[in-house]
This record gives sequence, structure tokens and C-alpha cells, in this order.
Amino acid sequence: MGIESKKVFDGIKRILEDETKSLTADAIYVAYDRRLISQKDANFYIDIRLKRNLSEKQEKWKVNINRRVLFGMRRMPLAK
Repeated sequence: MGIESKKVFDGIKRILEDETKSLTADAIYVAYDRRLISQKDANFYIDIRLKRNLSEKQEKWKVNINRRVLFGMRRMPLAK
């Protein structure tokens, strides 16, 4: 799977501006690969990321994931 860094940074920028927005698929993969989110979180996010209307519970889970990704990305070096 080829990861495009521009898509990763676009996804991060999007949730920096509004934590209710969705990450890109590449950003989700990087977050999972760097162990910022679990496989369950990644699968959930992939399933709901393009949906417009989420339940309150889904929205809370998504925002929680977004916050963990932002926190984790700020703490990690860029090179692995």
C-alpha cells in the first residue's frame, strides 16, 4: 500500500481546524501503523469516515480518535 504524505498531512490539517472532520484513509493507516489507534478504531474509522450523519456515540468515538491522533502525531518524530 503506497502512502502519500500529502494526503496524511491534509487529513491532520483538516482535524486541526475542526476536530469533527474526518481523517484521510492514508492518515488512518499511518496512525494505526504508529500504534496511535487500535485496529478496532481504524476499522471503525474506515467504515464511518465518508458518512455525513453519525449517531452521537459514533461522533464521540470519532472525535476521541481524532484527539488521540493529534496528540500522538505531535509527540512522534517524523522519521520512523
